[in-house]
Amino acid sequence: MPSAIEIKGLTFNYNKKNLLKNINLNINEGEFYSIIGPNGAGKTTLLRLILGLIKVSKGTIKVFGQEVNKNNIFKIRRVIGYVPQYVSIDKKFPTTVKEVISIGRISLKNTFERWMKEDENIINYVMKMLNIENLSTRLIGELSGGELQKVLIALSLSKKPKILLLDEPTSNLDPKSQNEILDIIESIYSVKNITTIFVTHLLSHIPLSCRKIALLKEAEIFYDGFIEDSIGLLPKLYDYPVDINIIKGKIHIHVGKEKIHL
Repeated sequence: MPSAIEIKGLTFNYNKKNLLKNINLNINEGEFYSIIGPNGAGKTTLLRLILGLIKVSKGTIKVFGQEVNKNNIFKIRRVIGYVPQYVSIDKKFPTTVKEVISIGRISLKNTFERWMKEDENIINYVMKMLNIENLSTRLIGELSGGELQKVLIALSLSKKPKILLLDEPTSNLDPKSQNEILDIIESIYSVKNITTIFVTHLLSHIPLSCRKIALLKEAEIFYDGFIEDSIGLLPKLYDYPVDINIIKGKIHIHVGKEKIHL
């Protein structure tokens, strides 16, 4: 399969400190990949480098064969949908949900390019897909955390991206909202088969559709491959005892109070 994202020898330094070191990663088109690691491992930094929001210190990142650099960064961003980890919204911000989602379509247009019926249809489609049509006229500052996250995912999908980057999309949500967001991500992948990178520090939040992971710790990747082959490395990732049991062919992992079933 052709590569969607190819990273070779990537190093990123900030204030003379390696935030990422010699990262090599190849994600094929249509794959669902999770990047797992404790807080501060460099997961968000890696996504920001793929987006060209910060500059690589050493090595290369290619998106569909095009190297991420200042000459083609806007072209590359057009094919990437990005849901950031934290978004702070002013409660009095006078913008509706539909207007926020429209930003995704606007970002694709040239200066004098007109708004088309297709743009309206795409926005209505993604709202229906995420079951947020009832929020269309609500002000963005009035939403709950789970509702806001759905809107941000809809915003990223309105670009009709070929790659979806999700940075801790379930963080700071209550359990019900977490499950809803995970179900939405599963549905998007099953329907659209978009190349997806899902970043989290919690094993239990890995969507079931994901079969490949990269384990990132202290700025380096020490495993890259299928989930089931990584299980023995999990104590090293967390520096914490991990209980692993196989019951009726399913793998049950316990890290402290956290549980995951594969």
